[in-house]
Amino acid sequence: MIGTATMPVDKLVICSVDEARIKGVYPNRLAWIEGQKMGALVVYQSPRGADFAAGKVGIDYLSDALAKGKIDQAYVLLMRPNAAKPELLGVFSLDEILAVVASLMPRQGQWGEYYWLSASIMGSSSVPF
Repeated sequence: MIGTATMPVDKLVICSVDEARIKGVYPNRLAWIEGQKMGALVVYQSPRGADFAAGKVGIDYLSDALAKGKIDQAYVLLMRPNAAKPELLGVFSLDEILAVVASLMPRQGQWGEYYWLSASIMGSSSVPF
């Protein structure tokens, strides 16, 4: 996991729900930083627990954008929804997420196939070193 301190959240632009639906990545969202060739899939924490549902279409969309050179950096951002401003919980490179989902079978859900990512993916934050 890449540290959340390395991701300038204040500069992050997250697409609207409507655009996420049009791109086929909803309920996840797409995000970027203006002027950079960085793209991200935003995966919000489940409202019923601490886990995350990363849509297969969203991961594929990000992979395709990277392969076509539309972006130079690809990340998956794990976030907690918040009415004022979403809270960034974890930042993973696309390669890190692809390694995790390689061992998972996608599940079928209301918005298509997704990978259930346990909150344990972020590791323990209780150890100060």
